[in-house]
Amino acid sequence: MRLCGVAVFLSCWGCGTPPPHLVVTIADPAQVATDFAELWVGTSATAVKQVALSSHSLPLAITVTRVTAGEAELWVEARDAMGEPLGRARTQGRFARSGSPSATATLEKACASDAQCVDSSFCNGAERCVEGVCLDGDAACRTSFPCIVSTCVEQGQGLGTCAEAVDHTLCAPGNYCNPVAGCVPGQGCQIDADCDDGSVCNGVERCLGLVCGRGTPPDVADADLCTVDGCSDDVGGAVHVADPSLDGNVCTLIGTGREICVAAAGGCVLSRCGDGFIDTSATPAELCDDGAQNTDTWANLRYCNTACSGWAGYCGDGVVAAEEDCDDGNAIADGNDCSASCTWAGVAAGTDGWSGLGNSDFGPWTTRMVGSSLSYYGIWVPYYGDISTLAAAMAPDGTRYVAVSARIDWDFEEVFVLVAAVNGSYRPLESSGAAGISATHSPSESPAIAIGADGYPVVAWVDMSTAYYNYVVFVRRYDGQAWQEVGVNSARATGITGAVGDSSLPTLVIDSLGRPVVAWEWHQGSRQNICVKAFDGTAWVELGAGSASSYCLNGSTSKGTKPALAVAPGGVIYAAWRDAGSGIPQVYAKKWDGAAWGPLDVSSASSGGVSSASLGIDALALAADSLGNPVIAWNDRGPGPTPESGSVKFLVSGPLSPTGQREQESDNPRRPDEAGSQSS
Repeated sequence: MRLCGVAVFLSCWGCGTPPPHLVVTIADPAQVATDFAELWVGTSATAVKQVALSSHSLPLAITVTRVTAGEAELWVEARDAMGEPLGRARTQGRFARSGSPSATATLEKACASDAQCVDSSFCNGAERCVEGVCLDGDAACRTSFPCIVSTCVEQGQGLGTCAEAVDHTLCAPGNYCNPVAGCVPGQGCQIDADCDDGSVCNGVERCLGLVCGRGTPPDVADADLCTVDGCSDDVGGAVHVADPSLDGNVCTLIGTGREICVAAAGGCVLSRCGDGFIDTSATPAELCDDGAQNTDTWANLRYCNTACSGWAGYCGDGVVAAEEDCDDGNAIADGNDCSASCTWAGVAAGTDGWSGLGNSDFGPWTTRMVGSSLSYYGIWVPYYGDISTLAAAMAPDGTRYVAVSARIDWDFEEVFVLVAAVNGSYRPLESSGAAGISATHSPSESPAIAIGADGYPVVAWVDMSTAYYNYVVFVRRYDGQAWQEVGVNSARATGITGAVGDSSLPTLVIDSLGRPVVAWEWHQGSRQNICVKAFDGTAWVELGAGSASSYCLNGSTSKGTKPALAVAPGGVIYAAWRDAGSGIPQVYAKKWDGAAWGPLDVSSASSGGVSSASLGIDALALAADSLGNPVIAWNDRGPGPTPESGSVKFLVSGPLSPTGQREQESDNPRRPDEAGSQSS
């Protein structure tokens, strides 16, 4: 080897032809050869040759040449003045005749045995002598699982320690880091607060062994056997709800007197008159108990007296009290001269049974007086035009409302709502002006009206859907300022009934929960069904499974028409309709008990139904009396004293029974609860 400038020739044919060369940078980051005196380079550990240098500072760049171009291995060794190796390096490079091919050789401490490699560091592992070079051993702090983080801490003189910590975030969701198993299912934690799920009712969660454990639910039991005990996160702990099904059961809470379960009073209480529960086992036994409504004063409705021993005077008890003109033993306007409020009414009493209210009577031709209750235009003075159908309702404060289907200027019929003014005349209710409350410019017919829980009217009617050109049921309510839809799209598109078939003759009631309930005829080809929906506060839904789908209330007969609804004081909803499924039109009826629709008795919705008419029935009407019993009236085709005659039945318990007499009625008929065993 000879030196040609700053070049090292491992083999050379002369300096005339440039040989393949490689620029090698010798680095000493560990400073193992800071005082080196000699530099040796070769193609193997044993075939190295000394390089003459003018500088002994590292890093140092030298040019090495060889006979052939291409990849080759180089060994570099830095020695002290005595020729002992201080550091060695091994590198690979590509020799080329042109360009600037380069490589780096990094010196490591030279050694002949492992003992020469030992340093004062613990964290870099146990050093070894490999091929004459000191190499660090495996890191001292290693972990078996990726989710365990180990930190090495030097303590000096080759000593140290490993600090390990789990990191749950390095595991997939739903898993935690277990120190001996790695990522496994569970919720990881460091402290108890990491496990808190915000629920009081499932107990206080604990962090045990880096994983969350369930808490122990609190004890919510109380000493009251009349309540159902539970826990609510909304109230932050135990809740106790009185169970109405336990009313009357003997219990012990206070430990004095006769204690019974009364849900309305909150659970176990001392039995007393006025708690709303009829305690027949009390001493003396209670005959009735209307709670806060107990009274000793006469009332139009029947209420228990303040001793719970019977009823205070009321209209219908058969005793003419000072507050009454008459009392025929019922509170029904049955045409026997004693009205439903126990005042004289009817021709025999010398007064007219009906009086015109604010332009409502057409009256005889000789008394056509515009502005009077017998005016020429009746209640339709504001608009003129034609009225086809109407319905009326009275609010609890006595305000009278009338809904009409009318035509103005030969346009399609629209639905209008009128309200009785203080002077007795009728005026349009706000926002029911020239286009009415329907305002669809398509046929709007057959309005039904009821008073909502807020005292304002709710109206249902049939309208032509411009989307599908079929008749559907629309519903709006008055909020005191304007007419609003009852749920999304209740007065547009397909309304509350849908796009299939045609709907007609809606009837409307407000149930005991204040919800509007609508029944209607649903026509699908030759099928005619009686369907029912209720508004649940958000949407119109079936009132019971199947009440507004398939065959609805009337089942497979498919011949139902003229629906009627009534709500009993106790909340039961009655439905009646004309059904020709058996071949002869009859009155059919069912009741909704809060869970399902069922017949009033074994035959009220099949075969001859309520009416059992031999030739069939036409019109019908339905109501519920003050005791919650259904009363049904209809027009019977015969046989009878006339080709058509009216019939009425009511239901107390068991089968439906006739009410009143066709030919002649007594002024003191038996009360419904004394009807005995009259048969139909």
